[in-house]
Amino acid sequence: MQYSRKQQIVINRVISLFTDVKISTEAWGFYLFDQEFEKEQELRNRLGLIWISSLFDLIATETTAIAKHRKDAVDLGLKHIDEYCNQAEHLIELLKDIIEKFSVTEQLFILNLRNQYVHSYLVGRHNDSITIKFLENRKIVKRAMDHQEYHDMLLPLFEAGNLDETVQNIICRIDHQNDKFFKFLAELQQRNQELHSSINNGQQFTFITLRT
Repeated sequence: MQYSRKQQIVINRVISLFTDVKISTEAWGFYLFDQEFEKEQELRNRLGLIWISSLFDLIATETTAIAKHRKDAVDLGLKHIDEYCNQAEHLIELLKDIIEKFSVTEQLFILNLRNQYVHSYLVGRHNDSITIKFLENRKIVKRAMDHQEYHDMLLPLFEAGNLDETVQNIICRIDHQNDKFFKFLAELQQRNQELHSSINNGQQFTFITLRT
Protein backbone atom coordinates (compact mmCIF):
# COMPACT_ATOMS: atom_id res chain seq x y z
CA MET A 1 0.00 0.00 0.00
CA GLN A 2 1.02 3.56 -0.63
CA TYR A 3 0.86 5.93 2.31
CA SER A 4 1.42 9.65 2.61
CA ARG A 5 4.51 10.76 4.51
CA LYS A 6 2.43 11.63 7.58
CA GLN A 7 0.69 8.26 7.52
CA GLN A 8 3.97 6.38 7.24
CA ILE A 9 5.41 8.31 10.17
CA VAL A 10 2.49 7.23 12.37
CA ILE A 11 2.83 3.61 11.24
CA ASN A 12 6.56 3.60 11.97
CA ARG A 13 5.96 5.09 15.40
CA VAL A 14 3.36 2.46 16.24
CA ILE A 15 5.77 -0.28 15.19
CA SER A 16 8.33 1.21 17.56
CA LEU A 17 5.89 0.72 20.47
CA PHE A 18 6.69 -2.98 20.12
CA THR A 19 10.23 -2.98 18.78
CA ASP A 20 11.71 -0.48 21.27
CA VAL A 21 11.43 -3.00 24.08
CA LYS A 22 12.85 -5.74 21.84
CA ILE A 23 15.91 -3.63 21.04
CA SER A 24 16.47 -2.73 24.68
CA THR A 25 16.10 -6.29 25.93
CA GLU A 26 18.34 -7.75 23.26
CA ALA A 27 20.97 -5.09 24.01
CA TRP A 28 20.94 -5.30 27.82
CA GLY A 29 18.46 -7.77 29.26
CA PHE A 30 19.93 -11.00 27.98
CA TYR A 31 23.00 -10.52 30.21
CA LEU A 32 20.77 -11.32 33.18
CA PHE A 33 19.97 -14.79 31.90
CA ASP A 34 22.78 -15.94 29.63
CA GLN A 35 24.80 -18.65 31.42
CA GLU A 36 28.04 -17.29 29.97
CA PHE A 37 27.76 -14.40 32.42
CA GLU A 38 27.18 -16.51 35.57
CA LYS A 39 30.62 -15.49 36.88
CA GLU A 40 30.28 -11.85 35.80
CA GLN A 41 27.83 -10.76 38.48
CA GLU A 42 29.03 -7.15 38.68
CA LEU A 43 28.65 -6.71 34.92
CA ARG A 44 25.31 -8.54 34.98
CA ASN A 45 24.02 -6.28 37.74
CA ARG A 46 24.98 -3.04 36.03
CA LEU A 47 23.56 -4.01 32.66
CA GLY A 48 20.48 -5.37 34.41
CA LEU A 49 19.93 -2.00 36.07
CA ILE A 50 20.15 -0.28 32.68
CA TRP A 51 17.62 -2.70 31.22
CA ILE A 52 15.11 -2.43 34.08
CA SER A 53 15.38 1.36 33.93
CA SER A 54 14.71 1.26 30.19
CA LEU A 55 11.46 -0.62 30.87
CA PHE A 56 10.47 2.06 33.36
CA ASP A 57 11.26 4.76 30.79
CA LEU A 58 9.11 2.99 28.21
CA ILE A 59 6.15 2.86 30.57
CA ALA A 60 6.58 6.54 31.43
CA THR A 61 6.78 7.76 27.83
CA GLU A 62 4.88 5.31 25.66
CA THR A 63 1.62 5.42 27.61
CA THR A 64 1.23 9.01 26.41
CA ALA A 65 2.61 8.16 22.98
CA ILE A 66 -0.02 5.48 22.40
CA ALA A 67 -2.85 7.96 22.90
CA LYS A 68 -1.21 10.41 20.50
CA HIS A 69 -0.62 7.79 17.80
CA ARG A 70 -4.19 6.55 18.13
CA LYS A 71 -5.55 10.07 17.57
CA ASP A 72 -3.16 10.77 14.69
CA ALA A 73 -4.18 7.49 13.03
CA VAL A 74 -7.86 8.40 13.26
CA ASP A 75 -7.18 11.86 11.82
CA LEU A 76 -5.24 10.31 8.93
CA GLY A 77 -7.74 7.55 8.20
CA LEU A 78 -5.54 4.66 9.33
CA LYS A 79 -8.36 2.50 10.66
CA HIS A 80 -6.24 -0.60 11.25
CA ILE A 81 -3.94 1.17 13.72
CA ASP A 82 -6.42 1.20 16.59
CA GLU A 83 -6.02 -2.51 17.35
CA TYR A 84 -2.25 -2.19 17.27
CA CYS A 85 -2.54 0.55 19.90
CA ASN A 86 -4.75 -1.72 22.00
CA GLN A 87 -2.07 -4.39 21.92
CA ALA A 88 0.63 -1.85 22.78
CA GLU A 89 -1.40 -0.99 25.88
CA HIS A 90 -1.43 -4.67 26.83
CA LEU A 91 2.35 -4.75 26.38
CA ILE A 92 2.73 -1.79 28.76
CA GLU A 93 0.82 -3.82 31.35
CA LEU A 94 3.37 -6.63 31.02
CA LEU A 95 6.17 -4.13 31.63
CA LYS A 96 4.33 -2.89 34.70
CA ASP A 97 4.19 -6.48 35.97
CA ILE A 98 8.00 -6.48 36.00
CA ILE A 99 8.48 -3.06 37.58
CA GLU A 100 5.92 -3.83 40.29
CA LYS A 101 8.20 -6.60 41.54
CA PHE A 102 10.13 -3.73 43.17
CA SER A 103 9.03 -1.42 45.96
CA VAL A 104 8.96 2.33 45.41
CA THR A 105 12.25 2.65 47.28
CA GLU A 106 13.83 -0.08 45.16
CA GLN A 107 12.62 1.57 41.95
CA LEU A 108 14.24 4.86 42.97
CA PHE A 109 17.38 2.96 43.98
CA ILE A 110 17.55 1.27 40.56
CA LEU A 111 17.04 4.55 38.69
CA ASN A 112 19.57 6.32 40.90
CA LEU A 113 22.25 3.71 40.20
CA ARG A 114 21.45 3.70 36.48
CA ASN A 115 21.86 7.48 36.38
CA GLN A 116 25.17 7.29 38.25
CA TYR A 117 26.57 4.59 35.99
CA VAL A 118 25.30 6.02 32.69
CA HIS A 119 25.06 9.79 33.16
CA SER A 120 27.55 10.48 35.97
CA TYR A 121 25.87 13.80 36.80
CA LEU A 122 22.55 13.35 38.58
CA VAL A 123 19.90 15.90 37.76
CA GLY A 124 18.88 17.62 40.97
CA ARG A 125 21.95 16.58 42.96
CA HIS A 126 22.57 20.18 44.03
CA ASN A 127 18.92 21.22 44.37
CA ASP A 128 16.89 21.40 47.55
CA SER A 129 14.23 19.16 46.02
CA ILE A 130 14.36 16.30 43.52
CA THR A 131 11.72 15.30 41.02
CA ILE A 132 11.12 11.58 41.34
CA LYS A 133 9.12 9.11 39.25
CA PHE A 134 7.92 5.68 40.28
CA LEU A 135 5.25 3.14 39.49
CA GLU A 136 2.53 2.69 42.09
CA ASN A 137 -0.87 1.04 41.67
CA ARG A 138 -0.15 0.60 37.95
CA LYS A 139 0.33 4.35 37.46
CA ILE A 140 3.45 6.46 36.97
CA VAL A 141 3.67 8.94 39.84
CA LYS A 142 5.75 12.09 39.49
CA ARG A 143 6.36 14.44 42.39
CA ALA A 144 8.93 16.64 44.08
CA MET A 145 10.75 15.24 47.09
CA ASP A 146 12.97 16.95 49.63
CA HIS A 147 16.64 16.30 48.83
CA GLN A 148 17.47 14.97 52.29
CA GLU A 149 14.33 12.86 52.50
CA TYR A 150 15.21 11.28 49.16
CA HIS A 151 18.70 10.32 50.26
CA ASP A 152 17.51 9.11 53.65
CA MET A 153 15.06 6.87 51.82
CA LEU A 154 17.76 5.26 49.66
CA LEU A 155 20.55 5.15 52.25
CA PRO A 156 19.60 1.78 53.81
CA LEU A 157 19.97 0.07 50.44
CA PHE A 158 23.33 1.70 49.76
CA GLU A 159 24.56 0.75 53.22
CA ALA A 160 23.06 -2.74 53.37
CA GLY A 161 26.45 -4.33 52.71
CA ASN A 162 27.99 -5.43 49.45
CA LEU A 163 26.32 -3.30 46.78
CA ASP A 164 26.44 -6.01 44.12
CA GLU A 165 24.73 -8.46 46.45
CA THR A 166 22.04 -5.88 47.22
CA VAL A 167 21.42 -5.30 43.52
CA GLN A 168 21.45 -9.02 42.76
CA ASN A 169 18.87 -9.70 45.48
CA ILE A 170 16.59 -7.14 43.85
CA ILE A 171 16.87 -8.01 40.16
CA CYS A 172 16.80 -11.77 40.73
CA ARG A 173 13.02 -11.50 41.15
CA ILE A 174 12.71 -11.28 37.38
CA ASP A 175 11.79 -14.74 36.10
CA HIS A 176 12.52 -15.09 32.41
CA GLN A 177 11.07 -18.58 32.41
CA ASN A 178 7.61 -17.58 33.64
CA ASP A 179 7.09 -13.81 33.36
CA LYS A 180 4.58 -13.16 30.57
CA PHE A 181 6.74 -10.41 29.08
CA PHE A 182 9.37 -12.91 27.95
CA LYS A 183 6.74 -15.02 26.21
CA PHE A 184 5.73 -11.88 24.30
CA LEU A 185 9.37 -11.12 23.48
CA ALA A 186 9.91 -14.61 22.07
CA GLU A 187 6.84 -14.21 19.88
CA LEU A 188 7.95 -10.78 18.67
CA GLN A 189 11.38 -12.11 17.78
CA GLN A 190 9.77 -14.90 15.73
CA ARG A 191 7.10 -12.73 14.09
CA ASN A 192 8.85 -9.37 13.73
CA GLN A 193 8.83 -9.46 9.92
CA GLU A 194 5.16 -10.46 9.92
CA LEU A 195 4.35 -7.50 12.19
CA HIS A 196 6.06 -5.06 9.82
CA SER A 197 4.42 -6.56 6.74
CA SER A 198 0.91 -6.58 8.24
CA ILE A 199 0.87 -3.05 9.58
CA ASN A 200 2.42 -1.64 6.40
CA ASN A 201 -0.19 -3.42 4.27
CA GLY A 202 -3.14 -2.17 6.28
CA GLN A 203 -3.83 -5.58 7.78
CA GLN A 204 -4.60 -6.67 11.31
CA PHE A 205 -2.01 -8.56 13.31
CA THR A 206 -2.57 -10.23 16.65
CA PHE A 207 0.07 -11.20 19.18
CA ILE A 208 -1.06 -14.44 20.76
CA THR A 209 0.78 -13.49 23.95
CA LEU A 210 -1.05 -10.16 24.23
CA ARG A 211 -4.55 -11.60 24.03
CA THR A 212 -6.64 -10.77 27.10
